[in-house]
Amino acid sequence: MKLSLSKNTKMEFDDKPLPKKIEPCPIHQAFFEIRFASDVESEIPGLIFGAIRDRYQILPPPTVAQIPQEIRNRDPSLRFLPTHSYGSDDYLLGLGPRVVNLATVPRRYPGWHAFLPQIAFITEVLRNQGIVREVERIGLRYINFFESTDIWANTTMDVSQPGTNLDSGDLHVRRVMHHHGLECLVQISRPAYVTETERRAEGSLIDIDVSAIEVPWDASEAVACMIEEMHTLEKHQFFGLLAPQFLEKMNPSY
Repeated sequence: MKLSLSKNTKMEFDDKPLPKKIEPCPIHQAFFEIRFASDVESEIPGLIFGAIRDRYQILPPPTVAQIPQEIRNRDPSLRFLPTHSYGSDDYLLGLGPRVVNLATVPRRYPGWHAFLPQIAFITEVLRNQGIVREVERIGLRYINFFESTDIWANTTMDVSQPGTNLDSGDLHVRRVMHHHGLECLVQISRPAYVTETERRAEGSLIDIDVSAIEVPWDASEAVACMIEEMHTLEKHQFFGLLAPQFLEKMNPSY
């Protein structure tokens, strides 16, 4: 297919089983985020840390914390950035007056069976502490990195432009799709780079961000179902992008 980069489309899925695991795992980092409005903005760090201190340690604050809150609130690029950081062996937690961001440690994704309970723990802390007045966005994002790989030679997506050779040089595609009230942003990039300790690796990225803005926050079971649906959507989209012969090389287990 020829891909229109600005066109929003709806997604349909087949009944093919999805792999439970592939090796080597390409997930560089996974994120769960809640953006919200609150009546207790200045009290959020204290309220949350009191409930998570057995699991997380305080880390140095992000540099954005040095910017006055009134300036951050006026700037859309700063409004939802964390101002406090916490960490455990497997997770990084960012808190701000209007955001909670839970991330896995780079290159150490523990699996959905471990990530989901941690997401549930954080959402329950927010609910139990009465922090969220209204949810503005909930998101689940996976950044997949394929080292020394041209991902465009290994996907089911066909991107073409008459008179242009897209098989060489930089190629970055951004596409938005919708499915049952969820928005799925897919970004595919070649080349892409990640830095681990002192090593800088080159390869390709598949970055998938599933989000919702209509969230039934007062119904905890409905929110839990929504998060599961977001993860299922992300998996369908990811594995649907991989060419069958490329997927087979990644040792899928079902």
